Amino acid sequence: MASGLDIARRLAARRLAIYGGGLAVIVAVRMGPSVGSWEPPASLETALVGFVLAIMVGTYLAERVARASPPDCGKPDRPSYTSPQRAGVAIALGGFVFGLYFALTDRLVTAAPFLIGAVLLVRWVFATDPTLDHE
Repeated sequence: MASGLDIARRLAARRLAIYGGGLAVIVAVRMGPSVGSWEPPASLETALVGFVLAIMVGTYLAERVARASPPDCGKPDRPSYTSPQRAGVAIALGGFVFGLYFALTDRLVTAAPFLIGAVLLVRWVFATDPTLDHE
């Protein structure tokens, strides 16, 4: 059975194909109704785009894991981030993806809070020093 690190390395090795395929699916979904005669429901388009974006975000996170754990040594050279910091970045990335999706579908009023919130969350996460004791 493959470990989580093995799966992360496999995803990271195939990242360009995953990103390219995901982009092709998103473009096909967004351009599909103008090309063919059958028009899929909007909820199906949204679900498909969300699924593809989730796979792409998962691939990005797998890249981060694979880079942080090189095969020849057990400890990374870079400073490691805490779990709350990583979770904050993942949540901010999700907010950015949703904001970008809403912006691309011409719903700027809906997109603005997601994009602004993502930027503010990333700034807050990296401005917080995890070594400080907040008692």
